[in-house]
Amino acid sequence: MWTTGPADSFDAERRYLVWGLAGLPLAIAIVMIVSFSAGGAGNPEEPERFPGIDSLHVTTDHGDVEIVGIDGGDVLVTRRAQGDAPRAESWGGGSLTIGQVCDESLVCTSLRDTPQDHTDYVLHVPRDLDVTVHSRNGDITLRGLRGRVDARAADGTVHRDPPTPAPSPSGTA
Repeated sequence: MWTTGPADSFDAERRYLVWGLAGLPLAIAIVMIVSFSAGGAGNPEEPERFPGIDSLHVTTDHGDVEIVGIDGGDVLVTRRAQGDAPRAESWGGGSLTIGQVCDESLVCTSLRDTPQDHTDYVLHVPRDLDVTVHSRNGDITLRGLRGRVDARAADGTVHRDPPTPAPSPSGTA
């Protein structure tokens, strides 16, 4: 017959303590893996540089897009993933396309995202770049651009700062 006395309860407590301490590093590792594999939801990635771009096309369902004109020659793209955010980018022939999936025959379809799972973009582009940006539900912010701009937001808003004037030949604006 089994009896539970003070010695048995002490051994059981010690077993739980040993297993708990042994499992603690595993629990911490799991939490860290889940945190990092979530893509740092909401945390921006490091900017990616795209040289030689002379036209930009951005299409989103829910992501916000901010495009800032700069004096540099490359396009810098910073992404902020929300949830399990899908993304699609393609470039070549001087064009950068964001938010559309194109096949070999150049037939493109818009990437579908959701309010919970989408990517917000901040793009730093040459001031004179031609820009097309369309969003269904996201907001669009445009700053310091001088090139042709086609910006439309069906249920979001379009904010546009006045273009930055080109410098005059004498060096004053």
